[in-house]
Amino acid sequence: MSTPHAPVIAVIGAGLGGLALAHGLARAGQPVTVYERDPAPDSREQGYRISLNGTGTAALAALLPADRFSCLAHVEVAGVGEGFAFASAGMRPLLRFPAESGARTVRRAALRRHLAEGIDVRWGRRLTALHEDGDGVRLRFGDGSRERADLVVGADGAGSAVREALRSVGAAVPELVDLGIESLGGHVDRDRGWDEALPLNRAGAVQYFGPLGWSLFVSFCEREDRTPTVLWALSRRTRPGSGPFVGSGPQLLVAARSALAHPAWHPALRRLVATTPEQAVVPPIRLRSSRFPRRPTSPLSVGGRITLLGDAAHPMPPQRGLGGNSAFEDARVLVEQLRQHDIVGAVRGYEAEMLARGRAAVEESEEAAAMFHFRNPVAVAARSVGLHAAAALQRVRRRAPAGEPGPQRAGTPARNRSRAWTPTSAWSVNSPSSPASRKVTCSSMPRP
Repeated sequence: MSTPHAPVIAVIGAGLGGLALAHGLARAGQPVTVYERDPAPDSREQGYRISLNGTGTAALAALLPADRFSCLAHVEVAGVGEGFAFASAGMRPLLRFPAESGARTVRRAALRRHLAEGIDVRWGRRLTALHEDGDGVRLRFGDGSRERADLVVGADGAGSAVREALRSVGAAVPELVDLGIESLGGHVDRDRGWDEALPLNRAGAVQYFGPLGWSLFVSFCEREDRTPTVLWALSRRTRPGSGPFVGSGPQLLVAARSALAHPAWHPALRRLVATTPEQAVVPPIRLRSSRFPRRPTSPLSVGGRITLLGDAAHPMPPQRGLGGNSAFEDARVLVEQLRQHDIVGAVRGYEAEMLARGRAAVEESEEAAAMFHFRNPVAVAARSVGLHAAAALQRVRRRAPAGEPGPQRAGTPARNRSRAWTPTSAWSVNSPSSPASRKVTCSSMPRP
């Protein structure tokens, strides 16, 4: 980035990905300004956690100054376990995943505040228009102010204004789509009784597969004030406009309790939902994802000076925990490209890598979301067989002598074998804010 005049870089969106990118640019000696529509860091509740996998943790290590990276320990969620498991509605374990090396779970609101420190963030600046010309990009904001930049990075989430501005001038950008899955959540205070009633959750989050296509996520969590809680999220595939959850708190709880009235559900799981206070219900949302054009524009903007990052580029459902981690990796790759190339060359190289990786992450996430909500008896049976086979393979591998790999799937290239047999290595949960008086720091639902 050693140019006679350092380029002006504008990041739209002070979410986790945009702020991480800003740190990486600043660490590389590149001045950067972040523009955020929120009037302040805590003006809108950020009530959920984020699980960092090995890739996300490594990306943050590359982007953040060493002292700021080490301080991530201050925003970690305590005592919730880092593993993940699948189980039946009757709480019979089906398959367990140990925590991935480098994985950690952090409080999302606290992480956002941590990443905002030391960055030039212009709060209350909502982007309303941008125009690319031969010399750069002109930006206009809702307060009437105008700015100019050599590079604009849209990190403004699934409803990205930057992405839609690119679409309006003919760019072939990914399209935001409804997956047809609706999710409702809630939380209760965690005490010793819940630790005893939910033994599988002591090692980490659990996805319970229920009858009739229902799926229940349960996790021991921690609120923003660090009080312990048990979080649940109940979901099922639906048609648009005909979801199972309508009305306000009381009606929502009635619907959730009705879904868990089926005798297949364990009494402890039914009690978890039944004892949830009305004020602790997390409003229902519909999961969204991306549809990529067959031939994406390369670069996305005509002049190669406007690009996208994270959910602005490739929104995905949360079932693989790849959304936030992908955003951090996007930021790492873009900073590395800018170290090696001019802006246009860097953006071209970044988008080629980012879109390919983003498409793969979206596909994996959608496959997991579909698997969680099977309703057809044949599909349910196939899922059960597959999970039992994977669990059996885990047992064989644990018994294998040190240095000798367990049996591999025939015909699978060696470098892909672990991935072929492991549906996930780190699962993350995100949710919208809770209306309760205390913020919840985790859930299985994505930010709306």
